[in-house]
Amino acid sequence: GILGGFIGYQHFWRDKLRSTITASILDFDSPTGADLLSYAGGERYSANLFFTPTAGVTLGLEAIYNSIEVVNGQKGDGTRIEFVGRFDF
Repeated sequence: GILGGFIGYQHFWRDKLRSTITASILDFDSPTGADLLSYAGGERYSANLFFTPTAGVTLGLEAIYNSIEVVNGQKGDGTRIEFVGRFDF
């Protein structure tokens, strides 16, 4: 079977400044005979900050942490930082 969940919260600090935090988890029972490196489950957490200085322009920064486990029990994790620029014409 598959068991998973996701939760998020968005907060508006000011009219032009907002943040969102999220958390998710997934546990997957692989079928008998599945490859030992098949995905078995994981977690993901993120937090961001977005700034809209003027209509049509949004700038953002996000930190994301992921962890995974595969069928043979090996685990791995990673963290990344992303910058986003959106310009509407």
